[in-house]
Amino acid sequence: MNVLVACEESQAVCLAFRRLGHKAFSCDLQECSGGHPEYHFKGDMFDVIANRGGTLENGTKYFLDSCWDLVIAHPPCTFLAVLGARWYYHPDDKNLPIEQRRPHPKFPDRVKDREDAVQFFMDVSKIGVNKLAIENPVGIMSSRWRKPDQIIEPWQFGHEASKKTCLWLKNLPLLIPTNIVGKGVAGMFSALKLPRDKKIVIITKEDMRSSDSFLAQGGICVLRDENDYDSYFEDTMKAGHYENRKESVDIMIRGSRDIINDLVGYGVDFKMDGDDFAYTREGAHSRPRILYHEDITGKEISEKLLQQVLKLENVTILEYTTMQDILVENGKCTGLKAVSAEANRARLEAMEAGKAVKSQKEIQPGGEIQVEIYAQDTILASGGIGGRYEHSTNYPHLTGDALDIAKKHNVRLEHLDYVQIHPTTLYSKKPGRRFLISESVRGEGAVLYNSKKERFVNELLPRDVVTNAIREEMKKEGTDHVWLSMENIDKDTILNHFPNIYQHCLEEGYDITKESIPVVPAQHYFMGGVHVDCNSKTSMEQ
Repeated sequence: MNVLVACEESQAVCLAFRRLGHKAFSCDLQECSGGHPEYHFKGDMFDVIANRGGTLENGTKYFLDSCWDLVIAHPPCTFLAVLGARWYYHPDDKNLPIEQRRPHPKFPDRVKDREDAVQFFMDVSKIGVNKLAIENPVGIMSSRWRKPDQIIEPWQFGHEASKKTCLWLKNLPLLIPTNIVGKGVAGMFSALKLPRDKKIVIITKEDMRSSDSFLAQGGICVLRDENDYDSYFEDTMKAGHYENRKESVDIMIRGSRDIINDLVGYGVDFKMDGDDFAYTREGAHSRPRILYHEDITGKEISEKLLQQVLKLENVTILEYTTMQDILVENGKCTGLKAVSAEANRARLEAMEAGKAVKSQKEIQPGGEIQVEIYAQDTILASGGIGGRYEHSTNYPHLTGDALDIAKKHNVRLEHLDYVQIHPTTLYSKKPGRRFLISESVRGEGAVLYNSKKERFVNELLPRDVVTNAIREEMKKEGTDHVWLSMENIDKDTILNHFPNIYQHCLEEGYDITKESIPVVPAQHYFMGGVHVDCNSKTSMEQ
């Protein structure tokens, strides 16, 4: 894109656009101070625009074949800003009507200078280019022309300064720093960890609680102490058939305690054993290192994170909003395209006005609004692929949209065949999502039987191994399920550790304290996806 940054001798904006791959040039009556005369037109901006170029400060002639794609102008603000108002009139006349006030004794031409500045500003606003952005401090142009399209502050974009800046825009979107696609644990945790001075938009295809994160029953693993590291590392590598990226495994393990501390700080209530956490064991782990909250750990974590996110004034949530594509310019992601529910219109209008949307009341689906949300950064936390399977523990709206979009833009994908089938979901002939029987149940002593009540597998082996064993047994016996028995778990443990599983099975006609339940493998987890490095950066440059 051909960009002209007018009234800018520092070249700060010009060079920022250059780093993004654009053909950007600065223009000012003064010599440049940014150190790149080869990118600077020293002269009148209107001439450079009309002539589509000119002679650069280093003597090179540069002309475009067509008009400038974008002009960003910084009209001199000395005579336009509110802060300079006290210098226009005599200090002794401050109580008189404006028409009776005398000029300031030190600056007798100040009023004329201001009118000249207003005219210059208006001339800039009439430039014949397709895309135009005019930047100025809060001042008189809001009343002399019109209100700005957006008011921002540098700290909203990571700069330490605090200074309100007005933007008048033509055929340009508003600036919104960060998009998060998805609202599970990953999306909400990201929003909570980002700086509070960033404006964040979270979009989700359904309501905020229709997330697989809310469905997770089993717990979350954590490094118990440094002596636990080697076995934890080996357990993880073994479960991944030693195909895991070792660097990622190390990051996960060493960061696990800090993550738990963060979750506790957000209000997550893990089961305690006196002054310490209560640890349980799950498949593939050689020792208990799983923290949990009854049998609804995912719901406990997700709900507490959601409550914290709802308190953030810098976060706007758009429910019933489906990402259709990412916006790409010069090979870099600049935001996303989506279709949003009609009920989000008020939130979208507030965003366009640069206002914080504090109300996060739930909305209803229906209607369609096409939206484009531009952002400095976009985070994909968009969930799994269960909606593509006939039988899955996932919500049906999770259909791997981000994979299709990434593939379209040649973003590297990885291990798309790494689809995990959970060994034990409650067998049912009813349509819809399968109910998960947590791995923690087997960790506490539940056993698997065939139709003859014979055990046929070590229940604590990794999920893929147990799944294959169940499928082989079903094939051998010609059945469509096997049986899970909790006869080795005392009734109090079942009722206290697995109350949700107990209640759901009871509703389906099974009392797990007295009888076995039919279980069948179902698609559960997706471990492939968009390739990222150790900092979660994709193969796209930005």
